[in-house]
Amino acid sequence: MNKNIFNLSSEEKIQFIEDCYSREITNEEVSLLSELLKDKDKGVRNSVSFFFINSDHELVPFKVVEYVKSSDTSIRNMAGDILLKKGADSVTALLNFIDLGNADDKKFCIDILGLIGNQEACPKIISELEKSQNDNLTLACLEALGNLKCPEIEKIVAPIYNKNELFKPTIIEAFGKAGSDEVIQFLIDVFDEEDELIKYAIIESLGLIGKPETVNFLLGRIKSESYVLVGPVVNSIYQLVNKYNLECTSSDQVIEKIVAASDFIDQNHSMAAVSFLANHINEDVMFVFYKLFGKDFDVDMVIRQVFDNNLEPFLTLLSSYLAIPNNNTMDLLNYFKEIIYVSPEIVRNVCESPNSRLTNSIVKLLSNKTDEIRAIAAEIILAIDPISGIENVDKLLNDQNVWNRMGYLENFASVLIPFPEEFVKIFLNDRDEMVKERALTLLKEHNLSLSGA
Repeated sequence: MNKNIFNLSSEEKIQFIEDCYSREITNEEVSLLSELLKDKDKGVRNSVSFFFINSDHELVPFKVVEYVKSSDTSIRNMAGDILLKKGADSVTALLNFIDLGNADDKKFCIDILGLIGNQEACPKIISELEKSQNDNLTLACLEALGNLKCPEIEKIVAPIYNKNELFKPTIIEAFGKAGSDEVIQFLIDVFDEEDELIKYAIIESLGLIGKPETVNFLLGRIKSESYVLVGPVVNSIYQLVNKYNLECTSSDQVIEKIVAASDFIDQNHSMAAVSFLANHINEDVMFVFYKLFGKDFDVDMVIRQVFDNNLEPFLTLLSSYLAIPNNNTMDLLNYFKEIIYVSPEIVRNVCESPNSRLTNSIVKLLSNKTDEIRAIAAEIILAIDPISGIENVDKLLNDQNVWNRMGYLENFASVLIPFPEEFVKIFLNDRDEMVKERALTLLKEHNLSLSGA
Protein backbone atom coordinates (compact mmCIF):
# COMPACT_ATOMS: atom_id res chain seq x y z
CA MET A 1 0.00 0.00 0.00
CA ASN A 2 1.19 3.58 -0.61
CA LYS A 3 -0.09 7.07 -0.13
CA ASN A 4 -2.27 6.77 -3.24
CA ILE A 5 -4.93 5.39 -0.89
CA PHE A 6 -5.94 8.95 -0.12
CA ASN A 7 -6.88 9.46 -3.76
CA LEU A 8 -9.32 6.54 -3.70
CA SER A 9 -13.08 6.89 -3.40
CA SER A 10 -14.72 6.19 -0.04
CA GLU A 11 -15.95 2.81 -1.26
CA GLU A 12 -12.45 1.86 -2.45
CA LYS A 13 -10.90 2.94 0.86
CA ILE A 14 -13.37 0.80 2.79
CA GLN A 15 -12.69 -2.16 0.51
CA PHE A 16 -8.94 -1.75 1.04
CA ILE A 17 -9.41 -1.69 4.83
CA GLU A 18 -11.47 -4.85 4.64
CA ASP A 19 -8.76 -6.54 2.57
CA CYS A 20 -6.29 -5.86 5.39
CA TYR A 21 -8.10 -8.41 7.60
CA SER A 22 -6.73 -11.24 5.45
CA ARG A 23 -3.02 -10.38 5.76
CA GLU A 24 -0.38 -8.94 8.05
CA ILE A 25 0.07 -5.21 7.74
CA THR A 26 3.33 -3.29 8.04
CA ASN A 27 4.22 -0.40 10.37
CA GLU A 28 3.97 1.97 7.41
CA GLU A 29 0.50 0.71 6.63
CA VAL A 30 -0.60 1.23 10.25
CA SER A 31 0.58 4.84 10.00
CA LEU A 32 -1.23 5.41 6.73
CA LEU A 33 -4.42 3.74 7.94
CA SER A 34 -4.36 5.90 11.05
CA GLU A 35 -4.55 8.95 8.79
CA LEU A 36 -7.96 7.70 7.65
CA LEU A 37 -9.30 8.42 11.14
CA LYS A 38 -9.46 12.01 9.85
CA ASP A 39 -11.22 11.11 6.61
CA LYS A 40 -14.20 13.28 5.76
CA ASP A 41 -16.37 10.20 5.18
CA LYS A 42 -17.87 8.78 8.36
CA GLY A 43 -18.08 5.30 6.85
CA VAL A 44 -14.32 5.28 6.21
CA ARG A 45 -13.59 6.49 9.74
CA ASN A 46 -15.84 3.82 11.25
CA SER A 47 -14.30 1.13 9.07
CA VAL A 48 -10.71 1.89 10.07
CA SER A 49 -11.76 2.31 13.68
CA PHE A 50 -13.32 -1.16 13.73
CA PHE A 51 -10.21 -2.60 12.04
CA PHE A 52 -7.87 -1.06 14.63
CA ILE A 53 -10.00 -2.32 17.50
CA ASN A 54 -9.67 -5.87 16.20
CA SER A 55 -6.05 -5.65 15.03
CA ASP A 56 -3.29 -7.16 17.16
CA HIS A 57 -0.56 -5.04 15.54
CA GLU A 58 1.48 -3.58 18.38
CA LEU A 59 1.89 -0.17 16.72
CA VAL A 60 -1.86 0.54 16.52
CA PRO A 61 -2.35 2.07 20.01
CA PHE A 62 0.79 4.19 19.62
CA LYS A 63 -0.53 5.72 16.40
CA VAL A 64 -4.09 6.10 17.65
CA VAL A 65 -3.09 7.82 20.90
CA GLU A 66 -1.64 10.71 18.87
CA TYR A 67 -5.21 11.74 18.03
CA VAL A 68 -5.90 12.51 21.69
CA LYS A 69 -4.49 15.95 20.83
CA SER A 70 -6.95 16.46 17.99
CA SER A 71 -8.97 19.66 18.08
CA ASP A 72 -11.85 17.74 16.46
CA THR A 73 -13.87 16.31 19.33
CA SER A 74 -15.32 13.50 17.22
CA ILE A 75 -11.84 12.29 16.19
CA ARG A 76 -10.54 12.60 19.74
CA ASN A 77 -13.48 10.57 21.08
CA MET A 78 -13.05 7.95 18.35
CA ALA A 79 -9.41 7.55 19.35
CA GLY A 80 -10.45 7.20 22.98
CA ASP A 81 -13.03 4.55 22.07
CA ILE A 82 -10.42 2.51 20.14
CA LEU A 83 -7.91 2.71 23.00
CA LEU A 84 -10.50 1.75 25.58
CA LYS A 85 -11.75 -1.23 23.58
CA LYS A 86 -8.20 -2.47 23.03
CA GLY A 87 -7.85 -2.56 26.80
CA ALA A 88 -4.52 -3.68 28.23
CA ASP A 89 -2.87 -3.36 24.81
CA SER A 90 -3.31 0.43 25.06
CA VAL A 91 -1.81 0.93 28.53
CA THR A 92 1.83 1.47 27.51
CA ALA A 93 0.90 3.86 24.69
CA LEU A 94 -1.32 5.89 27.02
CA LEU A 95 1.29 6.04 29.78
CA ASN A 96 3.98 7.16 27.33
CA PHE A 97 1.73 9.83 25.84
CA ILE A 98 0.78 11.44 29.18
CA ASP A 99 4.04 13.40 29.33
CA LEU A 100 3.50 14.77 25.81
CA GLY A 101 0.08 16.31 26.39
CA ASN A 102 -1.36 19.32 28.18
CA ALA A 103 -3.62 19.04 31.25
CA ASP A 104 -6.68 18.20 29.13
CA ASP A 105 -4.79 15.52 27.20
CA LYS A 106 -3.44 14.04 30.42
CA LYS A 107 -6.94 13.95 31.90
CA PHE A 108 -8.29 12.24 28.78
CA CYS A 109 -5.61 9.53 28.92
CA ILE A 110 -6.00 9.02 32.67
CA ASP A 111 -9.78 8.68 32.33
CA ILE A 112 -9.24 5.89 29.79
CA LEU A 113 -6.60 4.19 31.94
CA GLY A 114 -9.01 4.22 34.87
CA LEU A 115 -11.72 2.62 32.75
CA ILE A 116 -9.33 -0.02 31.37
CA GLY A 117 -8.56 -1.00 34.96
CA ASN A 118 -4.95 -2.16 34.67
CA GLN A 119 -3.04 -1.43 37.90
CA GLU A 120 0.20 -0.95 35.94
CA ALA A 121 -1.04 2.61 35.48
CA CYS A 122 -1.12 3.37 39.23
CA PRO A 123 2.47 4.72 39.67
CA LYS A 124 2.18 7.13 36.74
CA ILE A 125 -1.24 8.39 37.84
CA ILE A 126 0.02 8.86 41.41
CA SER A 127 2.94 10.88 40.01
CA GLU A 128 0.57 13.10 38.03
CA LEU A 129 -1.65 13.55 41.09
CA GLU A 130 1.25 14.66 43.26
CA LYS A 131 2.39 17.37 40.84
CA SER A 132 -0.99 18.43 39.44
CA GLN A 133 -1.93 22.10 39.62
CA ASN A 134 -5.15 21.60 37.68
CA ASP A 135 -8.36 20.70 39.55
CA ASN A 136 -9.89 18.75 36.67
CA LEU A 137 -6.71 16.72 36.25
CA THR A 138 -6.57 16.08 40.00
CA LEU A 139 -10.16 14.84 40.00
CA ALA A 140 -9.41 12.56 37.03
CA CYS A 141 -6.44 11.08 38.89
CA LEU A 142 -8.52 10.49 42.03
CA GLU A 143 -11.33 8.82 40.09
CA ALA A 144 -8.89 6.65 38.13
CA LEU A 145 -7.09 5.47 41.29
CA GLY A 146 -10.45 4.40 42.66
CA ASN A 147 -11.36 2.56 39.45
CA LEU A 148 -7.96 0.85 39.51
CA LYS A 149 -8.45 -0.15 43.17
CA CYS A 150 -4.98 1.18 43.82
CA PRO A 151 -3.55 -0.58 46.91
CA GLU A 152 -1.87 2.62 48.12
CA ILE A 153 -4.85 4.90 47.65
CA GLU A 154 -5.46 5.78 51.30
CA LYS A 155 -1.77 6.55 51.93
CA ILE A 156 -1.51 8.71 48.80
CA VAL A 157 -4.89 10.45 48.85
CA ALA A 158 -5.68 11.00 52.55
CA PRO A 159 -3.14 13.87 52.92
CA ILE A 160 -4.94 15.97 50.30
CA TYR A 161 -8.46 15.24 51.63
CA ASN A 162 -8.82 18.58 53.42
CA LYS A 163 -6.97 20.69 50.86
CA ASN A 164 -9.99 21.36 48.67
CA GLU A 165 -13.69 20.77 49.41
CA LEU A 166 -14.15 20.11 45.70
CA PHE A 167 -12.08 16.93 45.96
CA LYS A 168 -13.91 15.32 48.87
CA PRO A 169 -16.85 13.67 47.06
CA THR A 170 -14.52 12.20 44.41
CA ILE A 171 -12.07 10.98 47.07
CA ILE A 172 -14.86 9.28 48.98
CA GLU A 173 -16.23 7.70 45.81
CA ALA A 174 -12.72 6.50 44.92
CA PHE A 175 -12.29 5.04 48.40
CA GLY A 176 -15.63 3.29 47.98
CA LYS A 177 -14.35 1.60 44.84
CA ALA A 178 -10.91 0.71 46.16
CA GLY A 179 -11.70 -0.43 49.69
CA SER A 180 -9.29 -1.46 52.43
CA ASP A 181 -9.26 -1.53 56.23
CA GLU A 182 -7.31 1.75 56.20
CA VAL A 183 -9.86 3.40 53.91
CA ILE A 184 -12.79 2.26 56.07
CA GLN A 185 -11.17 3.64 59.19
CA PHE A 186 -10.34 6.93 57.47
CA LEU A 187 -13.96 7.42 56.40
CA ILE A 188 -15.20 6.66 59.92
CA ASP A 189 -12.66 9.06 61.45
CA VAL A 190 -13.67 12.04 59.29
CA PHE A 191 -17.42 11.35 59.33
CA ASP A 192 -18.49 13.53 62.25
CA GLU A 193 -16.59 16.55 60.90
CA GLU A 194 -18.43 16.65 57.58
CA ASP A 195 -21.60 18.29 56.33
CA GLU A 196 -24.67 16.30 55.33
CA LEU A 197 -23.73 15.96 51.66
CA ILE A 198 -20.30 14.49 52.41
CA LYS A 199 -21.76 12.25 55.11
CA TYR A 200 -24.18 10.90 52.52
CA ALA A 201 -21.26 9.97 50.25
CA ILE A 202 -19.34 8.35 53.12
CA ILE A 203 -22.37 6.29 54.13
CA GLU A 204 -22.79 5.00 50.57
CA SER A 205 -19.10 4.08 50.35
CA LEU A 206 -19.22 2.23 53.67
CA GLY A 207 -22.13 0.21 52.33
CA LEU A 208 -19.88 -0.94 49.49
CA ILE A 209 -16.62 -1.62 51.33
CA GLY A 210 -17.58 -1.92 55.01
CA LYS A 211 -16.85 -4.98 57.16
CA PRO A 212 -19.21 -6.70 59.63
CA GLU A 213 -18.04 -4.40 62.42
CA THR A 214 -18.99 -1.37 60.31
CA VAL A 215 -22.65 -2.21 60.93
CA ASN A 216 -22.43 -1.07 64.56
CA PHE A 217 -21.01 2.29 63.48
CA LEU A 218 -23.87 2.74 61.02
CA LEU A 219 -26.53 1.70 63.54
CA GLY A 220 -25.28 4.47 65.78
CA ARG A 221 -25.67 6.95 62.96
CA ILE A 222 -29.37 6.11 62.57
CA LYS A 223 -30.03 7.42 66.05
CA SER A 224 -27.87 10.53 65.77
CA GLU A 225 -28.23 11.79 62.20
CA SER A 226 -30.98 13.80 60.49
CA TYR A 227 -34.01 12.17 58.87
CA VAL A 228 -32.50 12.76 55.41
CA LEU A 229 -29.60 10.42 56.18
CA VAL A 230 -31.65 7.62 57.73
CA GLY A 231 -32.53 6.04 54.37
CA PRO A 232 -28.91 5.90 53.12
CA VAL A 233 -27.69 4.54 56.48
CA VAL A 234 -30.34 1.81 56.54
CA ASN A 235 -29.52 0.93 52.95
CA SER A 236 -25.80 0.59 53.69
CA ILE A 237 -26.54 -1.62 56.70
CA TYR A 238 -28.84 -3.72 54.52
CA GLN A 239 -26.04 -4.17 51.95
CA LEU A 240 -23.55 -5.30 54.60
CA VAL A 241 -26.01 -7.60 56.35
CA ASN A 242 -26.72 -9.37 53.06
CA LYS A 243 -23.07 -9.39 51.98
CA TYR A 244 -21.81 -11.03 55.17
CA ASN A 245 -24.98 -12.97 56.03
CA LEU A 246 -25.31 -11.18 59.37
CA GLU A 247 -28.13 -11.04 61.88
CA CYS A 248 -28.96 -7.47 62.66
CA THR A 249 -30.96 -6.71 65.80
CA SER A 250 -32.45 -3.26 66.11
CA SER A 251 -33.42 -1.39 69.24
CA ASP A 252 -36.81 0.24 69.66
CA GLN A 253 -35.06 3.57 69.36
CA VAL A 254 -33.68 2.67 65.93
CA ILE A 255 -37.07 1.44 64.71
CA GLU A 256 -38.76 4.60 65.96
CA LYS A 257 -36.22 6.74 64.11
CA ILE A 258 -36.77 4.86 60.84
CA VAL A 259 -40.54 5.27 61.23
CA ALA A 260 -40.17 8.97 61.97
CA ALA A 261 -37.96 9.40 58.89
CA SER A 262 -40.20 7.40 56.56
CA ASP A 263 -41.31 10.45 54.54
CA PHE A 264 -37.64 11.09 53.67
CA ILE A 265 -36.85 7.54 52.53
CA ASP A 266 -36.70 7.43 48.73
CA GLN A 267 -37.46 4.47 46.51
CA ASN A 268 -33.80 3.42 46.25
CA HIS A 269 -33.71 2.83 50.01
CA SER A 270 -37.23 1.52 50.59
CA MET A 271 -36.33 -2.18 50.31
CA ALA A 272 -33.77 -1.76 53.08
CA ALA A 273 -36.27 0.12 55.23
CA VAL A 274 -39.09 -2.43 54.92
CA SER A 275 -36.65 -5.28 55.55
CA PHE A 276 -35.58 -3.53 58.75
CA LEU A 277 -39.15 -2.96 59.89
CA ALA A 278 -40.71 -6.26 58.82
CA ASN A 279 -39.99 -7.96 62.15
CA HIS A 280 -41.16 -5.04 64.29
CA ILE A 281 -44.82 -4.72 63.34
CA ASN A 282 -46.87 -2.18 65.24
CA GLU A 283 -49.38 0.49 64.28
CA ASP A 284 -46.71 3.01 63.27
CA VAL A 285 -44.80 0.50 61.17
CA MET A 286 -48.01 -0.59 59.46
CA PHE A 287 -48.63 3.02 58.41
CA VAL A 288 -45.14 3.21 56.93
CA PHE A 289 -45.92 0.10 54.89
CA TYR A 290 -49.19 1.65 53.70
CA LYS A 291 -47.22 4.67 52.43
CA LEU A 292 -44.56 2.62 50.65
CA PHE A 293 -46.93 0.13 49.06
CA GLY A 294 -47.43 0.22 45.29
CA LYS A 295 -44.19 1.98 44.33
CA ASP A 296 -41.85 -0.92 43.66
CA PHE A 297 -42.64 -4.54 42.78
CA ASP A 298 -39.90 -6.13 44.90
CA VAL A 299 -40.67 -3.94 47.90
CA ASP A 300 -44.37 -4.77 47.52
CA MET A 301 -43.56 -8.49 47.76
CA VAL A 302 -42.02 -7.94 51.20
CA ILE A 303 -44.86 -5.67 52.34
CA ARG A 304 -47.53 -8.06 51.06
CA GLN A 305 -46.01 -10.86 53.10
CA VAL A 306 -46.25 -8.68 56.19
CA PHE A 307 -49.85 -7.78 55.35
CA ASP A 308 -50.70 -11.43 54.67
CA ASN A 309 -49.34 -12.41 58.07
CA ASN A 310 -51.16 -9.57 59.83
CA LEU A 311 -54.50 -9.32 58.04
CA GLU A 312 -56.60 -8.19 60.98
CA PRO A 313 -54.25 -5.31 61.95
CA PHE A 314 -53.93 -4.42 58.27
CA LEU A 315 -57.70 -4.16 57.80
CA THR A 316 -58.35 -2.52 61.15
CA LEU A 317 -55.88 0.31 60.54
CA LEU A 318 -56.59 0.69 56.83
CA SER A 319 -59.65 2.86 57.39
CA SER A 320 -57.54 5.59 58.99
CA TYR A 321 -55.09 5.60 56.08
CA LEU A 322 -57.85 5.71 53.47
CA ALA A 323 -59.42 8.69 55.23
CA ILE A 324 -56.63 10.95 53.98
CA PRO A 325 -55.68 11.61 50.32
CA ASN A 326 -52.94 9.24 49.15
CA ASN A 327 -51.40 8.52 45.78
CA ASN A 328 -51.47 4.75 46.36
CA THR A 329 -55.11 4.33 47.45
CA MET A 330 -55.81 2.30 44.31
CA ASP A 331 -52.97 -0.13 45.06
CA LEU A 332 -54.25 -0.76 48.56
CA LEU A 333 -57.84 -1.20 47.38
CA ASN A 334 -56.73 -3.78 44.82
CA TYR A 335 -54.91 -5.69 47.54
CA PHE A 336 -57.98 -5.39 49.81
CA LYS A 337 -60.14 -6.82 47.03
CA GLU A 338 -57.81 -9.85 46.84
CA ILE A 339 -58.15 -10.43 50.58
CA ILE A 340 -61.95 -10.43 50.34
CA TYR A 341 -61.84 -13.50 48.13
CA VAL A 342 -58.92 -15.25 49.85
CA SER A 343 -59.85 -14.61 53.50
CA PRO A 344 -63.55 -13.63 53.60
CA GLU A 345 -64.03 -14.65 57.25
CA ILE A 346 -61.27 -12.35 58.48
CA VAL A 347 -62.71 -9.48 56.43
CA ARG A 348 -66.20 -10.13 57.79
CA ASN A 349 -64.94 -10.29 61.39
CA VAL A 350 -63.16 -6.98 61.08
CA CYS A 351 -66.06 -5.24 59.33
CA GLU A 352 -68.55 -6.50 61.91
CA SER A 353 -66.47 -5.60 64.96
CA PRO A 354 -68.11 -2.82 67.03
CA ASN A 355 -65.46 -0.17 66.48
CA SER A 356 -64.68 -0.89 62.85
CA ARG A 357 -64.76 2.07 60.48
CA LEU A 358 -63.66 0.11 57.43
CA THR A 359 -67.05 0.00 55.71
CA ASN A 360 -67.57 3.73 56.24
CA SER A 361 -64.13 4.51 54.81
CA ILE A 362 -64.98 2.56 51.64
CA VAL A 363 -68.40 4.25 51.34
CA LYS A 364 -66.69 7.64 51.44
CA LEU A 365 -64.55 6.58 48.48
CA LEU A 366 -67.72 6.31 46.38
CA SER A 367 -67.44 10.10 46.14
CA ASN A 368 -63.71 10.12 45.29
CA LYS A 369 -62.68 12.30 42.36
CA THR A 370 -60.90 9.39 40.62
CA ASP A 371 -63.12 7.21 38.43
CA GLU A 372 -61.16 4.01 39.08
CA ILE A 373 -61.23 4.45 42.85
CA ARG A 374 -65.01 4.96 42.84
CA ALA A 375 -65.45 1.83 40.72
CA ILE A 376 -63.33 -0.45 42.90
CA ALA A 377 -64.85 1.00 46.08
CA ALA A 378 -68.27 -0.05 44.79
CA GLU A 379 -66.97 -3.57 44.09
CA ILE A 380 -65.61 -3.80 47.62
CA ILE A 381 -68.83 -2.51 49.18
CA LEU A 382 -70.79 -5.06 47.21
CA ALA A 383 -68.56 -7.79 48.61
CA ILE A 384 -68.39 -6.70 52.26
CA ASP A 385 -71.67 -4.87 52.84
CA PRO A 386 -74.08 -4.64 49.88
CA ILE A 387 -76.76 -3.03 52.04
CA SER A 388 -74.45 -0.05 52.59
CA GLY A 389 -73.97 0.09 48.83
CA ILE A 390 -77.68 0.20 48.15
CA GLU A 391 -78.19 2.76 50.91
CA ASN A 392 -75.69 4.98 49.10
CA VAL A 393 -77.29 4.53 45.71
CA ASP A 394 -77.42 8.30 45.26
CA LYS A 395 -73.62 8.35 45.11
CA LEU A 396 -73.70 5.63 42.47
CA LEU A 397 -76.37 7.36 40.41
CA ASN A 398 -74.51 10.66 40.51
CA ASP A 399 -71.27 9.16 39.25
CA GLN A 400 -70.25 11.21 36.21
CA ASN A 401 -68.62 8.21 34.54
CA VAL A 402 -71.20 6.24 32.54
CA TRP A 403 -69.07 3.11 32.59
CA ASN A 404 -68.93 3.26 36.38
CA ARG A 405 -72.72 3.49 36.53
CA MET A 406 -73.01 0.57 34.14
CA GLY A 407 -70.57 -1.37 36.30
CA TYR A 408 -72.57 -0.68 39.47
CA LEU A 409 -75.73 -1.87 37.77
CA GLU A 410 -74.16 -5.04 36.36
CA ASN A 411 -72.30 -6.01 39.54
CA PHE A 412 -75.14 -5.47 41.98
CA ALA A 413 -77.70 -7.13 39.70
CA SER A 414 -75.55 -10.20 39.06
CA VAL A 415 -74.28 -10.81 42.59
CA LEU A 416 -77.08 -9.91 45.00
CA ILE A 417 -79.56 -12.58 46.01
CA PRO A 418 -82.44 -12.08 45.82
CA PHE A 419 -82.26 -9.97 42.69
CA PRO A 420 -82.26 -6.26 43.74
CA GLU A 421 -85.33 -5.22 41.80
CA GLU A 422 -85.75 -1.75 43.33
CA PHE A 423 -82.07 -0.98 42.91
CA VAL A 424 -82.16 -1.88 39.20
CA LYS A 425 -85.36 0.11 38.59
CA ILE A 426 -83.66 3.27 39.74
CA PHE A 427 -81.36 3.00 36.71
CA LEU A 428 -84.34 3.14 34.36
CA ASN A 429 -84.18 6.89 34.90
CA ASP A 430 -80.48 7.17 34.14
CA ARG A 431 -79.40 10.06 31.92
CA ASP A 432 -77.66 7.67 29.52
CA GLU A 433 -79.75 5.56 27.16
CA MET A 434 -77.31 2.67 27.29
CA VAL A 435 -77.66 2.35 31.07
CA LYS A 436 -81.45 2.63 30.83
CA GLU A 437 -81.62 -0.11 28.22
CA ARG A 438 -79.42 -2.42 30.30
CA ALA A 439 -81.60 -1.92 33.38
CA LEU A 440 -84.69 -2.64 31.30
CA THR A 441 -83.11 -5.82 29.90
CA LEU A 442 -82.17 -7.06 33.37
CA LEU A 443 -85.71 -6.59 34.63
CA LYS A 444 -87.18 -8.39 31.61
CA GLU A 445 -84.73 -11.27 32.08
CA HIS A 446 -86.16 -11.71 35.57
CA ASN A 447 -89.77 -11.34 34.37
CA LEU A 448 -90.29 -8.33 36.62
CA SER A 449 -92.91 -5.61 36.26
CA LEU A 450 -91.75 -2.19 35.10
CA SER A 451 -94.33 -0.40 37.20
CA GLY A 452 -92.93 2.25 39.49
CA ALA A 453 -90.05 2.92 37.14
